[in-house]
Amino acid sequence: MKSFVEIAAEIARESGAVISEFARRRVGFELKGTYDLVTEADRSSERLVVERLQQHFPSHAILAEEGGAHDGSSEYRWYVDPLDGTTNFAHGFPFYNVTLALERAGEFWLALEGARLLNDRAATLLDDAWAEDEALSHELRGDTAIAIATAKVAAIKGGMDVTTRMFDVMGARSTTGKFGFDRYWRNLRTHSSHDPVDYKLRELGDWALNDVAPVPTFYS
Repeated sequence: MKSFVEIAAEIARESGAVISEFARRRVGFELKGTYDLVTEADRSSERLVVERLQQHFPSHAILAEEGGAHDGSSEYRWYVDPLDGTTNFAHGFPFYNVTLALERAGEFWLALEGARLLNDRAATLLDDAWAEDEALSHELRGDTAIAIATAKVAAIKGGMDVTTRMFDVMGARSTTGKFGFDRYWRNLRTHSSHDPVDYKLRELGDWALNDVAPVPTFYS
């Protein structure tokens, strides 16, 4: 049985042949917004890709750039940019491709939900530690520090993964500056740089291997 990647590659090559034929004929283009172009090559490529995906994976949902959503009953969803690089194509520059991405429902949500639960646990321990005031024990302070470090690492690593991989899902056009989607990655990277995750990982490793709680610092 062929893998998702093998089938997607076959579909992309078949769609690419269709686009190449349009390129040979030098078809015109039209605007679908202030700056975005669309050609008959986009539409023909998308029709073929959607048709092939539905033949191979009838239960999968599909979200295609030109034609919108096609509902499915499974946990998988395909994202289709039938001609990634329409502006280049329309002006005769041979730098464009067919983009297909497959998402398994819940991966992004799982990373964020896991970080949220760890943050909730850290916040509860912090409240408990704060309530102890000067009676705070070494053990509770250590448990709280470990919970905070764990939550921070999970949030930063999960967040960086999501804010990077979301462009794989949305396609190359989503990187256009006017949308500003890069701000999520940039903001998270800025915050994480002030208290590097590597410091927290070192503390977590020392605790896991040597049962040594983090030493209080300006950051902790």
